[in-house]
Amino acid sequence: MKTLIVNNAGVNIKDFVYPLSYKLESMNARYDVRHFSELPEIDKGNYDRVLLSASPMGDDIVEHHLPFYQWVRSYGKPIFGICAGHQVIGRLYGAELIRADEMEDGLGYIIVDRDDPIFNGYGKEIPVMQHHRDSITVPEDFLKLAHSSICENQVMRHKSLPIVTVQFHAEEMNMMMVENFYNFYKS
Repeated sequence: MKTLIVNNAGVNIKDFVYPLSYKLESMNARYDVRHFSELPEIDKGNYDRVLLSASPMGDDIVEHHLPFYQWVRSYGKPIFGICAGHQVIGRLYGAELIRADEMEDGLGYIIVDRDDPIFNGYGKEIPVMQHHRDSITVPEDFLKLAHSSICENQVMRHKSLPIVTVQFHAEEMNMMMVENFYNFYKS
């Protein structure tokens, strides 16, 4: 099987998927990269997990992307969402979008609230790279795993499905989390 990397940025913006591709290549994992607008056309049965990339900061990205992600609720296989992917998944499950009140940009730290395999190899305080204006509340079906001093929902996991999402840019400096997701959350 393969991993599907979904590009949540513009069609020609690959900055958020290249690091994920390189990581999977280093793990000898097979993968495809597709733009989010292609999702209704993709046979998701060909993939054993999905990575949803981040995107550049911008207004209404999440609301614009939501129609392309209706399949997430019935997919049933592991999904890892980064930044925009975190927000899209949260909104699909009923999270409220928080505009600009929890904005972060640059190096910051998250505090682990609940142990999870996604944090294997990390301590309780983890340096992360942030680039977000918007954030989300924790949906009812999810557990909050980490927060920062500014943003309450930095990492969350679905209570019964293999879905984990992060608000920060794991593709910039926390690739071990991508590997942890790949190794511990299996379909």
